[in-house]
Amino acid sequence: MVNLIRGGMLDIVVEKGVMYGIKIKNDTPWNLHFQCLYFDNDDFSIKALTDVKTESRYDRDYTLSKKGGTAAVGYGPLGIPPITCELPDGVDVAAGFFKFWITTEPVDLSHVPQTTPFAGIRSVDQPLRQLPPTWGTVLIPVIQRRS
Repeated sequence: MVNLIRGGMLDIVVEKGVMYGIKIKNDTPWNLHFQCLYFDNDDFSIKALTDVKTESRYDRDYTLSKKGGTAAVGYGPLGIPPITCELPDGVDVAAGFFKFWITTEPVDLSHVPQTTPFAGIRSVDQPLRQLPPTWGTVLIPVIQRRS
């Protein structure tokens, strides 16, 4: 496994048929949940890389266990498909963003994905402190280049 993020950015030389995965690690003292979407700067679409519904026919709770828990997008037991990159003919560079939602409880983001708008649609005994719902995000710019 190779870390392709350099300087906070993912710069990929696009090769046909190559599949990518993302490993996520939780170093916090809390169990966390995550979801990932890709924001395409070319056609303004938003694609869900994880199942974004909290209520579904299948249990799709992507949990990151506290203090070192890991999860994978694109490989492993969660069943999240791998990521592939493609550039249309005539396009040599494309940009977009992976956006990871990191939360302390499952969140329904099913309203976020969209097709391109150009297609017409858019230990002492202490009382346990109740942790309020908390969330954060990680934004990773993505550049794709023709070799």
